[in-house]
Amino acid sequence: MKLILKITGITVGVIMSLGTILSFVKDIKVLFTHESADYLSSISDVNHLTSVLFLFLFFIALFFIKHIFKKILLLLSFFIFWLMSGRVVAFKNFPDGRVITGWYYIEGKSFKLCKENTDCESVLFKETKVKRLSVWRISINNKLTSKIIFIGPLTWGSCTKIFENHIGK
Repeated sequence: MKLILKITGITVGVIMSLGTILSFVKDIKVLFTHESADYLSSISDVNHLTSVLFLFLFFIALFFIKHIFKKILLLLSFFIFWLMSGRVVAFKNFPDGRVITGWYYIEGKSFKLCKENTDCESVLFKETKVKRLSVWRISINNKLTSKIIFIGPLTWGSCTKIFENHIGK
């Protein structure tokens, strides 16, 4: 049991380390949105400070906590907080108002706020509404779509700023 926990913990720790290291690479944002240039999209940032902190705490708990139950509880807690540090949102204004969500610049889900070959600017600024919800979520509504996106507490400011700057209130 201890060996399986240690191997699993090291594997998760390596994946967390890779995610944290890649979040510091400037060009990773371009891969997240599948664009050839960074200026074509607005992309929120990973919370680097808390990401490194929870990665460090994860490895301390993995190697220095002896009690199994306490170790599992701490590892899960640090992993969840580390994951919350890496929540990212991207918004592509042209041509279809695509919203992309993910973790550590790995795309999770995406959806379009307007159809191609339409006046997307008008739809975004006049018809689309963004509303803040409880538990770090936002609601995006217009005629085409109605979505609720989880943002998380550690990246709330940078993610909501993306929508406030590009979508009508």
